[in-house]
Amino acid sequence: MACELVSYLNGRILPALQASLPLNDAGFLWGATITDRLRTFRQRPFRLEDHLRRFRSSCEQAFVPQPRTDAELAGIVLEVIEANVKKLPVGTELTIALFATPGAGEPTLGVTVSPLDFARNAPLFRDGAILEPMPFATTIDPSIKHRSRLNWWISQQELRARPGVDPRAESLFTSDISPYFVRETAVANFLAVINGVLVSPPRSTILPGISLLIIEEIAGRLGITFHERELPLKEVLEHSEECLLANTSYCLAPVSRLAKRSKPLTGRTFQQLLRAWSDLVGVDILRQFLI
Repeated sequence: MACELVSYLNGRILPALQASLPLNDAGFLWGATITDRLRTFRQRPFRLEDHLRRFRSSCEQAFVPQPRTDAELAGIVLEVIEANVKKLPVGTELTIALFATPGAGEPTLGVTVSPLDFARNAPLFRDGAILEPMPFATTIDPSIKHRSRLNWWISQQELRARPGVDPRAESLFTSDISPYFVRETAVANFLAVINGVLVSPPRSTILPGISLLIIEEIAGRLGITFHERELPLKEVLEHSEECLLANTSYCLAPVSRLAKRSKPLTGRTFQQLLRAWSDLVGVDILRQFLI
């Protein structure tokens, strides 16, 4: 985009390129940064209350101060969206990221936006996601949405170093001890359709995605059975009829290959869920990414 977007940082709306944190901010020194990300549909924030609820919960669990009320946070988000929408072409959709740190004496709060990059995620809808299982251990509660991606970065580099791995592949994290249970990817929740049932790993073992919540709600309206349970990797590889990813930016995408095993690109459950999600937001989601 040729125009300069604006951000919010500690009480001020300012050009994004001027927003900066001091090097002694605990978000930098300790990696103590809580975040949450949402998107717009028709330039309005989608499920803002749910995202703010998760943002506050993550702050509380990580002992990152968040003195602003949810109403104040919502007002800030709406103000930033409005300030940027005026600068962008009609119909531009946005992703909005909130972040909070303990700061350097006083807590830090920031809100940044960027135009939703449809082209970046279009291959997920054309070709499907390619996933490779990767055992993964973390000492941080998975329900805390934080900015640190170091473990994920290391995992992805290790995956790239594996001989014969498709360069487009992403890690599908599993428990780190056999028998391996499926968890999630670095950016998305994972679901499998097994015997016609839509199955998610237990929310206690993954980030409780807002998109995952929406899928559960839609499935209920469509009469699709939704279960939470441990998903053995072996079962997913051998018995899943479809595998799906749920993410804020692209909502829902199919997995076309898992550990070199092909999965349907346009499975019935995927199509039903995506069509219902499009009806929910009044936007043809598939068309947004493939236009």
